[in-house]
Amino acid sequence: MSDFKRFMAIYILIVVTISFFIAYCTRSLENEQENLSSDLGENHFSVVWKGFKPDYSNQTPDYYVCINDLKDDVLNMNIAMRIENYENSSLWFLIGSYVTPPAEWTITTYYIGLVDIDTTREFHFSSISRTRPTFISDGRMTESVELVVKAYSDPSYLDLHS
Repeated sequence: MSDFKRFMAIYILIVVTISFFIAYCTRSLENEQENLSSDLGENHFSVVWKGFKPDYSNQTPDYYVCINDLKDDVLNMNIAMRIENYENSSLWFLIGSYVTPPAEWTITTYYIGLVDIDTTREFHFSSISRTRPTFISDGRMTESVELVVKAYSDPSYLDLHS
């Protein structure tokens, strides 16, 4: 009979220990979740790349960039791009603003330079930035920024090809 009592005592001790452990872990996870929620705050910033006009197609998913709790005063964008020249002549390319960007956005013209016939030029377009929003009332803000890529027949960027 004493073996049965010892077994029951050990069994109860194990059950109580596991229960306390589960309760402790659950409370720790709740605290961690609360800290995470309060750390995120209301300062969220997202960017979505929509593709090219005029024949933008939604067959491929949009590419989102989400920045939470942006620490810098200015968000500097860095967009990987590639230009392929399949025309019958070498061309000089530039990227700039297609329309006036919304307030707080800065887009400066970037002169890519010469891209020879049947060659590809890869680069990072980093001449675009946005001042950090001070407040986003609905938790989401949508702004459109449109860029244009132009091809010129001359190195002085005067003879527009396309």
